[in-house]
Amino acid sequence: MHSFGFTPTFIGVCFAVPGIIYAALAPLMYLFTARAPKRAVILLGVLLLAVGMFFIGTSKSFGLENNPAMIMIGLMIFGGSLAIMSIPVLPEMMEAVETLSLKHYNGEELDNYISGVFVVSNGIGEAIGPILSAHLNDDYGFREAQDIFAFGILIYAVIYFIFAGHINMLFRTRKERNLTEQVEPKHTTMEDDEVVDEAYTLERKLEASKSHDNLSVDI
Repeated sequence: MHSFGFTPTFIGVCFAVPGIIYAALAPLMYLFTARAPKRAVILLGVLLLAVGMFFIGTSKSFGLENNPAMIMIGLMIFGGSLAIMSIPVLPEMMEAVETLSLKHYNGEELDNYISGVFVVSNGIGEAIGPILSAHLNDDYGFREAQDIFAFGILIYAVIYFIFAGHINMLFRTRKERNLTEQVEPKHTTMEDDEVVDEAYTLERKLEASKSHDNLSVDI
């Protein structure tokens, strides 16, 4: 960036902005997940990440002007998207196994295993990202490399949408939210058979409620 005329001060601020935005949004993420499914929140974060990458690279594909203002806007979107995308991932992984799996797992072991998978995945991405970025920057230039990353993220968002859910995952009724909140385990483990049975019963109620609503619409 210095070779393009940016001052060391501006470069330092650029590194700080995403972290500041992330830290500011992190405590507020419960407001998002309380009103929408975690998968929908994650999908929103992925889409915002792609938008941020376009702005950071001052995308030639969209005719963005290569100036500090565009880069700063992109970094702000980038920091916000990281909070929206990454914070709900671990709870979503744990909830998926605890409430949707037909098998019973030891709660402590399951938490440790999923946490390990989460950390290892982050580490692999943080190792591959800089290496891939360096090669793309050398071969195509910074702006083009950012476009490649941004379009790749958009493709991932489409794949995630297809395999992780459908249009109904983006919206849910108040009744469904209330039943889901009752199903979600709170400070319990899967070793507690009574809690498991209660969660299973409430899941069935949610499915029955959906079926009744669909039947009413058909009539």
